[in-house]
Amino acid sequence: MTNAHIVSLFSQFIRGFPETGDRSTPGWQSEPKLRGNMQRLLESDPEATEEFWARYFLKVLRGELGVEECGGKGYAQGHLSAYLQLTCYHVALNLSRQYSSVDVFRQLYSYQDYFQKANLLASDPVELLRNFRLELFFPIRGYAWKRLKGLVNNQIRREHPPQNWGNYSDWGLLRNTCRTELQRALEGRINQKGVNQHFLAWQCFKDIYTPKYNTGSPHLTDPNEEELQQIVQYYHQRRLALPEPGAAVNEIRIEQMLKACISAVRDWRTVSFSYPDADPNTLGLASDSGWEKISQDIYRYEPNQPLARLEQEDQNNQIDAILTAAFEQLSPHQQSLLRLWKYGLAANQQEIGQVFNVPQCNISRQLRPYKRSLLKAFAQGCRESFDIELSNEVIAQLDAPLEEWLENHCQKFFYSLLESILPFISAEERRILQLCYCQNWSTEQIGAELEIPVNQVAPKLTKLKQVFLTNFTINLANNLGINPDALAPIAHRIDAFVETWLHTTACPLY
Repeated sequence: MTNAHIVSLFSQFIRGFPETGDRSTPGWQSEPKLRGNMQRLLESDPEATEEFWARYFLKVLRGELGVEECGGKGYAQGHLSAYLQLTCYHVALNLSRQYSSVDVFRQLYSYQDYFQKANLLASDPVELLRNFRLELFFPIRGYAWKRLKGLVNNQIRREHPPQNWGNYSDWGLLRNTCRTELQRALEGRINQKGVNQHFLAWQCFKDIYTPKYNTGSPHLTDPNEEELQQIVQYYHQRRLALPEPGAAVNEIRIEQMLKACISAVRDWRTVSFSYPDADPNTLGLASDSGWEKISQDIYRYEPNQPLARLEQEDQNNQIDAILTAAFEQLSPHQQSLLRLWKYGLAANQQEIGQVFNVPQCNISRQLRPYKRSLLKAFAQGCRESFDIELSNEVIAQLDAPLEEWLENHCQKFFYSLLESILPFISAEERRILQLCYCQNWSTEQIGAELEIPVNQVAPKLTKLKQVFLTNFTINLANNLGINPDALAPIAHRIDAFVETWLHTTACPLY
């Protein structure tokens, strides 16, 4: 990462979004005083990483380091708030996608609204990061992402008590579930045949069940025996239209299917936050985390020693190397599945099954043991590299850091595929991309700056993005050993990933 990019990370703020509603083009604005101060700081330590500077400013704000070198606590807070801007933006996009299937939230909140809520919380980084453990290798940005998402989620639910999902009765929840949400909730839990049958049971329930209160009420009574019988009869009438109708059902079985739908939706809507927090009451977590136990043995240096940063980075690199080796012990096919899944392109299991032309249940079965395999290999690596013996209890508590690492690792793989395309882009084309995606200039401004006709700017941008999409798809297909046409079911995932990369990660590469 270049020093210029680090300066931008700690001195730029998102000042607005275009009226077009394109959620991938925020407008960035640099704060001159922060930029000048950050440039001065980098001259004193040009090799320092972004994580080092984020931790440095947090230490200043906590009073663990003097304020003279960084210019004062005001500068430290400004730098850290700027650093969290991109995290707020990613949280906003994630929540926008998460709630896209809930009608009331889709109507009330845009991704800009989610961003404003996250940004307000990030404006006080000391409070936001109050329980962040500096002795752990977990990155500040990863911790902030999980904390911000949890806090904004809680705000949304407090603002809309009728949509407080935890207060729904089972049948009230089922009545207030939409088609898309239920399908997504069921995917990955059962095979496609089962999804179709459960979905039909839910449709019959919605058509037959007559609530005794307002249909929007969160508290609905159980369907009575007569209603269950009617649902069964209606199900039998409609099940023959399914690709695989399955066996006939009775009242007990139909109720089991409906309760399975309820359980799936509750799990789908559950927001979990797992991080080794110092204050177990803040987020309702146990503070005795596996990472903490590992770190107690790994981190034996004083944080203010001259070599502390180098020692910390070396330990982080060793942990990353252990996890990378563990990942590579998985079969090539399983590695590909994880990269396409939620950790990389965010494809669901049904879409991945379509890519490889296999049933969804096969994908689910192949993904199931991945975490156990990685944790087992990680425990072995800790024993060999750090002489630390991890108990089963400790290993079971490593889910959150492992999920964070997997996301970073899988996305880096795709970044490398995209970066390999850059050498084939001319200097003028890179400048067009930079002005559009990084500086959010209009086509008129880009045309004037580069002295090209305005009506040629948009076609050039469209062509350039298509170059990335086409080559990325080909590179990915070659890596997976499949025909590029087989990636058609996840074309929208590829498009979204490339768009986000152009706006964020790709900027310093131009």
